[in-house]
Amino acid sequence: MLKNKKSWLLGAMLFLVVLSNLIFGSYHLGKKAAVDEPLWTFGRIQKFWNNISDREWEKTIVSDKPGITVVLISGIGMKIENPLKQKSSFWNNKNANSDKPAKLEKVNKAFRWPILIFNSLSLIGFFFLLKKIFNPLAAIISVIAIGLSPLILGISTI
Repeated sequence: MLKNKKSWLLGAMLFLVVLSNLIFGSYHLGKKAAVDEPLWTFGRIQKFWNNISDREWEKTIVSDKPGITVVLISGIGMKIENPLKQKSSFWNNKNANSDKPAKLEKVNKAFRWPILIFNSLSLIGFFFLLKKIFNPLAAIISVIAIGLSPLILGISTI
């Protein structure tokens, strides 16, 4: 009976950490932008997936930024929002585009949601890995520390 109660409590704590990670990570998800982010959104990620679809394997080598993991995961967002449809309206300074921030936020969200979801779900895998290596208490404390770390939450959103 005690073991079932302990397992249920660990499961509930893990669920709350993953849910909190998603909630805190989604706050202003599309509003912030790094200086070099347009290079990724409108260039490297798009080119990588275009080269994959064209089977031009030699052109799929990405630089260290954004990195292959980010390219693979955030590329899912291109199915939601194609950044090339919006690119000219973002960078055309001659035309005042009143909905430019809203469009940019939409593109950012499309590329960032898959990364945030992947990071949040990785906490579950991390918990089970640490549980096997150490013990359940060490595993849940580690997941709480990592899942609720402001630094990691912030990095997950850009």
